Amino acid sequence: MSDLTAGMAHRRSLATAVLLTAAICAPAMYARADEYPNHAITLVVPYPPGGGVDAMARLVASKLSAPLGQQVIVDNRGGGGGNIGARAVAKAAPDGYTLLLGGAGSITINPSLDPRPDIPPRISRRSASSPRCRW
Repeated sequence: MSDLTAGMAHRRSLATAVLLTAAICAPAMYARADEYPNHAITLVVPYPPGGGVDAMARLVASKLSAPLGQQVIVDNRGGGGGNIGARAVAKAAPDGYTLLLGGAGSITINPSLDPRPDIPPRISRRSASSPRCRW
C-alpha cells in the first residue's frame, strides 16, 4: 500500500470516528437535567450550635443562598467527634442537597479509628474495681 493510500485510509477512519461520536453525543445535547438547586440545601455542621464553626457555617449559608437562589439550612449535629454529622451526610441521598461543613478529622481520621462504623463498639465489662485492674 502506498503512502497516499494509507493516508486516505487513515483520514477515512478518522472521519468515521468523528461522525459516530457526533451521532452518539447528539441526543445528549438535548437531554437536560433539572436545574440545580430546585429546593432547599442542608448544610450539616458536626459541632454544637453557638460555637465558632456554627457562626462560620451561618455566614457560609447566607453567602451561598444568594447566588444559588435557594435557602441553605444549617443543621447542627454535634457529638461523637464529628462522626454523627458525617454519618448523617454519608447516609443522605446522593443528590447534592446535603453538604458537610466540618474539619478533616470527621472524614479522614475518625474512619480509620472505627473501621466498621455500622457495628457498635464492644463495651468492656471490667471496671476500676475489678480484681484484675491494677493501678
